Amino acid sequence: MSFLPGISEMQMGFMTYKEQLLHPSWQRKRLEMLEAANWECSECGGKEKTLHVHHKQYIKGRMAWEYEATQLAVLCEDCHSEEHKSSTGIKELLSEIGTNDAYALVSGFNYWNDRCNAKERDDASKVNANAFAAGFVAWLVYHLDNSEMDKVAEFATSVMNDMAEPRLVYQHNSHSVFGRVTTGKEK
Repeated sequence: MSFLPGISEMQMGFMTYKEQLLHPSWQRKRLEMLEAANWECSECGGKEKTLHVHHKQYIKGRMAWEYEATQLAVLCEDCHSEEHKSSTGIKELLSEIGTNDAYALVSGFNYWNDRCNAKERDDASKVNANAFAAGFVAWLVYHLDNSEMDKVAEFATSVMNDMAEPRLVYQHNSHSVFGRVTTGKEK
């Protein structure tokens, strides 16, 4: 079976990503995604900027159009750019803490998520129980406002051991923490 004139299924694996995005199968998938999203960015709701269909992850050997709708997102140019910046930042952070710790942390955050595989989530809790617990606490406080988050940070600082740095929990050298700028002198 041939998708493009002169290209067999065997040769499809050798298509560049750019060639895949020009392929009629991708164009159909892209159109389906845009229509399902009502031609608006799933992040900001914008309709005026050029929309992209973003692959949330890439799977080796899979063609651009072979992804489920849940693995794709309709994003405007600005949100798409921000998504890639965030993705790069996540990769940098993951390189600092290691895959097993990150796996446990994210699994803890997704503890109540029905879409997550329960066995994998439970396995992750055994990989690093403390990271798993931290992820779970992060989920618990995820929707708190700044004043509520400040109270949680104050409590966390009060229970830290001598080896921990309180500034890492509550303040960090004039960086934005919990949506506000700290001076590094606050407590």
